[in-house]
Amino acid sequence: MHHCKLVDLYNKSQISEEDKKSINEKFTANGIMKKVFKSVKYGNLTLEDIKRRIESNRFEIILNTFINSKNGYSKFEQISYFAKEHQKRCRLLGFYVDKGRKTRSLGFNFNEHAAVSVDYIEFDFIPFAFSKGKEAIFVNNNSSIKNLIETNDKVKEYYDNIADKSASWNTIFYTYLKSSKFIRQDVEIILKRIDNDYYETVMIRKKAIEIFMKLTDGRIMTEWLSNLEKLLKIRIRITDNYYMDMTKIVTKSILNDILLDDTIESIFKQESTNREGKRWAFCISQLIRINIILYKYIMNLEENMVNEKGLRGAYASAKEVTSYFKSKKLTNKTNSYRQKLASCIVAKDYDRFIEIMLQLSSYTQMSFGFLHDLIKDFEGNKNLAYEFINSLGDYNQENSKKNQEEE
Repeated sequence: MHHCKLVDLYNKSQISEEDKKSINEKFTANGIMKKVFKSVKYGNLTLEDIKRRIESNRFEIILNTFINSKNGYSKFEQISYFAKEHQKRCRLLGFYVDKGRKTRSLGFNFNEHAAVSVDYIEFDFIPFAFSKGKEAIFVNNNSSIKNLIETNDKVKEYYDNIADKSASWNTIFYTYLKSSKFIRQDVEIILKRIDNDYYETVMIRKKAIEIFMKLTDGRIMTEWLSNLEKLLKIRIRITDNYYMDMTKIVTKSILNDILLDDTIESIFKQESTNREGKRWAFCISQLIRINIILYKYIMNLEENMVNEKGLRGAYASAKEVTSYFKSKKLTNKTNSYRQKLASCIVAKDYDRFIEIMLQLSSYTQMSFGFLHDLIKDFEGNKNLAYEFINSLGDYNQENSKKNQEEE
C-alpha cells in the first residue's frame, strides 16, 4: 500500500533525489492519499508527522485503497454498491447492469420486471475468497466446507510463495504438484482476470486431473520434470502480436480433451517457412511425449500402442538416416525428405507418407520397425511419425532450448 511505502522511503538512512521524487508521487498516489496529504511535498512534514497522519486516518486509507485498487474490490464488484444492503441489480462484475441505460432490454419482451437478479451485501466478501495476482482463482471444491476452505488455503499458500507474481494461473497444475492432489473429483474453478470485467468458469474433469498427475508424477525421471518446466516457458513468435504460449496450449489441451496434433503440425509448418532455418526440436519432442499421454486418455488406446520405447526406435531410425546422408555428403536429401514427410502429415495424406517412407527405406537400404505400426494404425501411432520427422537432420539441442526460451 502507498502509505506503507511512503514510511519505508522516509526510513532510509540516505534519501536520494529519486527517493524524493517517489515520496512526492506517493503523496498523490490515489484519492485518499491526496486527501490525507493535501498540498504536502517532501520536506513539509517530519517522519513523525507523517506517521501520526497515517495512524489517525488508517482505517479510511486502507478501506479506500481496498475499494478502488485494481487488485481489490473494483476488480470483482461495482464499487458504488460497496457496503450497501440488497440491491435490485447484482454487484458482481459481469452480472451488474447500469439501471439507467439497460434495464428495459434485460427482460423478455423488453419487460424489466421479467429480469431476475440476485444481490446480497455478503457478496462484498467475495474478493477475499480469490487468490492474489492478475489472474485470481477460486476453486469451488464444495463437496464440504472443510474441503472448500482447505483447497483455497493451499491455493493462496501457493500464490504467496511463488516467485513470479505475474505467472499465469495455469502454472498451478505443474509447478505446485499438490494443487491437483487435494482435488479428487470433477471441480469448478472460477477465474477473474484483472483486464476483464466478467468472471470465467473452467471445469476441471477427473480425467484432466489424472493427466496432470501423470505429467508431474514425482516417481518419473527428474530429467522429464526438468524438460517439462523448460517446455512450459517456451513462447514461439508467430507474428508481432501472436505467440504460441506452451503453458496455455498444453493446459487448454488437457482441460478440453484436445490432442496436441494441430500444435505440433503448426510448429512443423512454422519451421518450413522460417528463413533462418530455426528448429524447435526440443519443444516438439516434449509435446510428443505429452501427446502420447493424451492419446491414451482421450482415445482410450492400449498402454502398448505408443510408448517411450517406440519413440526411441523412431528417433534412432531418423538418426541413422541422417548419418547415412551425411556420410554420402547428401545433407540436402535429409532436409528434402523431412519437408516432404512434414507436408504429408500436415495435409493428412498418410498414404503418401507411407509411400515416401518406403522409398526412403529402399534408397538407404534400412528397415524402419516403427513403420509397421503406422501401416497398421496411422492415427493411433501418429506420434511415431512426429518423432521421426522431428529427429531427422542435425540440430544442437542446447541451442534449440536456448532459442526457444528467448522467444
